[in-house]
Amino acid sequence: MRAFSVVLLLFTSVAVAQESRKTTQADFLVGQVTSTLGGRYIIDLGYANSFTEKQRFALFRSERLAWVPVGVVEVSKTGSTSSQVRPVKGADPRRGDLIVSAYSTLGHISNFYRDDNYIRQRILAKRGRNGYDTGIIRTDARQLASQKRNSLKWFKKADASGIRIIYGTSSAAYKSNRVRNLVSQCEMLSKFQKETPAAFNSLSERWTNVLPEITGYTPPKIEATEDESESIDEDDEFAVQVPNLLPAVSQTYEDEPRAVRELYAVILGSVVARSPPNPPAYIRLRLEQSQFPYLANEPDTIARLDGFLATFTDALDQ
Repeated sequence: MRAFSVVLLLFTSVAVAQESRKTTQADFLVGQVTSTLGGRYIIDLGYANSFTEKQRFALFRSERLAWVPVGVVEVSKTGSTSSQVRPVKGADPRRGDLIVSAYSTLGHISNFYRDDNYIRQRILAKRGRNGYDTGIIRTDARQLASQKRNSLKWFKKADASGIRIIYGTSSAAYKSNRVRNLVSQCEMLSKFQKETPAAFNSLSERWTNVLPEITGYTPPKIEATEDESESIDEDDEFAVQVPNLLPAVSQTYEDEPRAVRELYAVILGSVVARSPPNPPAYIRLRLEQSQFPYLANEPDTIARLDGFLATFTDALDQ
């Protein structure tokens, strides 16, 4: 009991200190599927990351030089630094797959909440069973303290892109520029939802399926009516109609990987919706924020995309 009292006192004092400190908030959680043995899918994030059951993550798989969305998983059982998930949409997880979630889907998260959540789930929930296991309490206390220290570091030291990421416990195996570029592209889609949501008309189905998890946003469905004038509200930010450019882009750029074609389509859709004064510069900026930032340094690629856009819009006007 003495060890339990010391640990509980530690949590209480830390919680009070953190209550007056600025909320530790990231932009994305990024983890990895670490095991799929026996049909149990384990990820390297747990309730030390301030989520409980039912939290959903987008599931990404490595495909050539890109991470591509393959489905959605939902947390079914949480541990302190690992959790069990189940597939709810798309493919079953494989070992090495990435899981990504916008932190906004968790709501207001703070270190105080982490302490409280830990005490409720790991300590108080066990008091009526076999007594307090002080060995487990001390082990988990160290894990929780380490997680909190890392969170503060991530909060204070953002990536060069300005995006704050909280990684899972096995991050050494997947913390790379490729992963950061994937998160940057997810952040770009988050900006589209605010600036040019009509660009999502050109989003592929596999990206649409994971959109709520990576942006915290679900595109509205525009219901068709017999009277088209009644179906569009001039004051509605989603009323801007942009055609689906993906089929035409896929045909024109058939030699490019599928992930690149999908990127081109949604960026060009954003150009159509936004009508920027300098489309080539806008395209270059968005390419820099994608999984393939090297494309922003290829003038021929940007010129071809600008030319495609001019040809496509001319065809629509005719």
